[in-house]
Amino acid sequence: MRTNILLTGLGALGAVGLTQQPAAAADDVNYTYLQLHAVGRDVDAFDDQDGAIEDLDDGSGFGIRGSYQFLPKYFVFGDYSDTDSDVAFASESVFPLPADTDITRMDVGVGTNLPINDRVDFVGRVAYTDVDYGDFDIGAGGDLLNGGLDNLRDQLREDDSDGYFADAGVRAQLTENLEGAVGLRYTDVQNIDTTTVIGSLMFELSDSWGIDLSVDAGDELSTYLLGVRFSPEI
Repeated sequence: MRTNILLTGLGALGAVGLTQQPAAAADDVNYTYLQLHAVGRDVDAFDDQDGAIEDLDDGSGFGIRGSYQFLPKYFVFGDYSDTDSDVAFASESVFPLPADTDITRMDVGVGTNLPINDRVDFVGRVAYTDVDYGDFDIGAGGDLLNGGLDNLRDQLREDDSDGYFADAGVRAQLTENLEGAVGLRYTDVQNIDTTTVIGSLMFELSDSWGIDLSVDAGDELSTYLLGVRFSPEI
């Protein structure tokens, strides 16, 4: 089902303006921006555990992300989010018991945008990602300031909560005030690998401000974002 939706979305976005000649990037699509957003998570993995109670709101919080285009077809990006995830458990002998924990995630990576035409870009990205439960630490924790580069390398090697993701898709200016994107993401973190469908719609309020709605939908975890984005005029 998700594959059919993805193919339909890719076909629709790729069909926008096929007769136009490609430029350095799709017109009005900006890879330099700063965004603040609310985060919601639906953790379907809990539903498979004995005693778990379905909870549509498995977590919520906030996040910030940014991107900077340093060359015509290359950009760097970062994303930080902090959410409080919760789930309720019950058994034949106890009343429902809630459980919750803070989940903090940081992504840092690089991407490329290759124009298909003047309204559609192919976008590929790869990033280091670190997911922590409770207190946030880059790597395995401890003091990163002492021990120099060797200490940092050791901690990153020992950290089983970090990994990487790579995604690819298309991003397009659909109408004068609406931008859309759709693609696939492969994530490998803590010996767990998964492929998810990613997508977004941004309603442009002006040349610099927009409302962004994004989703990263997987079998066990889906993440939804609703945020405000500032992009300098291009």
